[in-house]
Amino acid sequence: MPETLYTMNIEYDNKVQATFEYSTLPNKYSNKDIVISTGGDIGDRKAAREMINKALINNPDVIVVGGDIVYDDAERSCYFAWDSLLRTFTTSMLLHDRLIPLVFSVGNHDVGLNSLPSRNITLSVEKSPIYM
Repeated sequence: MPETLYTMNIEYDNKVQATFEYSTLPNKYSNKDIVISTGGDIGDRKAAREMINKALINNPDVIVVGGDIVYDDAERSCYFAWDSLLRTFTTSMLLHDRLIPLVFSVGNHDVGLNSLPSRNITLSVEKSPIYM
């Protein structure tokens, strides 16, 4: 339902381990303003953590990250970069008492391509980034 506060329980072994709240966006007939925090090129650095916390002070309805999210260059062995950044978002949101939807768009560092390569790059199905 639009503009509704939901409570979500995470259960394990029949015990509630965590409880979260999140709010859905209003429908197109609502007069409520929608607050969107947006940025990009963040990675999981101190500056990114500070930026996330400052964005949450504005109580956004949605957070949009416009590419170059974790700088993993599509290396499958760098999955921990995603774990780390998502943990930062989750921790910050919990300090603000609610979950906020995240929208990510793909940047060149997310797919392993430099925008100004000094050589031609041919991607194979086996070695191409997960997004491909």
